[in-house]
Amino acid sequence: ELAYLHPMGAALAPALTKEDIAAHATPRHQGLLEGAGQMLLVVSEGWKDKTANARRYELKDGVWTPAGEEFSVRLGYGGLAYIEDRRQNTGKVPAGVMRITSAFGLKPDPGCIFPYYQAAEDDYWTLDPDSANYNLPRQGSGGGDEEHLFSMGEQYNYVLNTDYNREQEEGKGGAIFLHCNGKGNTAGCVSMAESDMQRLITWVDPVQKPVVLVTVRDELGGYGLAFAPDR
Repeated sequence: ELAYLHPMGAALAPALTKEDIAAHATPRHQGLLEGAGQMLLVVSEGWKDKTANARRYELKDGVWTPAGEEFSVRLGYGGLAYIEDRRQNTGKVPAGVMRITSAFGLKPDPGCIFPYYQAAEDDYWTLDPDSANYNLPRQGSGGGDEEHLFSMGEQYNYVLNTDYNREQEEGKGGAIFLHCNGKGNTAGCVSMAESDMQRLITWVDPVQKPVVLVTVRDELGGYGLAFAPDR
């Protein structure tokens, strides 16, 4: 089977560069922090927690400075697992650094800096590890394990895609997004109130190489980040 090229594939899943590959080779993808100018920081109190606190930050003179107030987010029903250990269908959010790569949703463009794709009724995301299209979007059902984006309802009103498992490693899963809250916990994404998601999706700028860092509080210090004090 050949990989299916979605008409918005370049925007939804841009090709990995040599620099990306090198950054992904670091433990928990910490290499992706180099060059990033924007960060969504998601901090939980423990590995089994199903909620966390999040905040947007901008890098100014080497210091991560708040770009908004803290807000609550929902995690997967299985809690967290390190990026390198996370497996498909475990309900765990990948813990570590992931680059934010693209924006889409069921609603019209809310004013994104990223190119925005409004999902249509025939858009799917392949999660079948036997498919060459694993962890990629496609038009029309490919059969097997997949997400029908249009059927996800209000939780996909606004979505930011991450580069989790861009290498398409079998069994690690995919479709790890930042999106609006649904009825409960996610299957591995980070979700938030639609108002918070709208602020986030219109704030991130591809020029700034935005990332999301998901971690437990006890391990935040290991990333060596300098934070500006709250005023």
